[in-house]
Amino acid sequence: MSHVPPFLLTYEILNRNVHNYLVDLGASSNIMPSIVCAKLNITPQKYTVQIVQLDRTKVEVLGEITLVSIRLSSNPKVSQIIDILVANIPEFYGLILSRDWFENCMVILQLTSLTWRSPL
Repeated sequence: MSHVPPFLLTYEILNRNVHNYLVDLGASSNIMPSIVCAKLNITPQKYTVQIVQLDRTKVEVLGEITLVSIRLSSNPKVSQIIDILVANIPEFYGLILSRDWFENCMVILQLTSLTWRSPL
């Protein structure tokens, strides 16, 4: 059985490129590791919500960043304003983008007449 690599993107957030954005169609929220948030010098707002990983273990949510503008580095026409939960998770990815982000992104890509090509 072959391994399919994750689909990773680079986005601009607060005028800085953040690499390794993971598109996770199983995620219900956009989630940023607290380490990435600190590197961007962002202070999240207090937010009380519980989220769990696939193995049902709880993830510590430290806060939320609302109305964040992100722009695809390779094509600035592709941009969105999203809300992001900041969580105490390892810095494997710069940001985990949810299924809602993906659905909105598909609409944006259609409106800008771009062709979406899966890396698979």
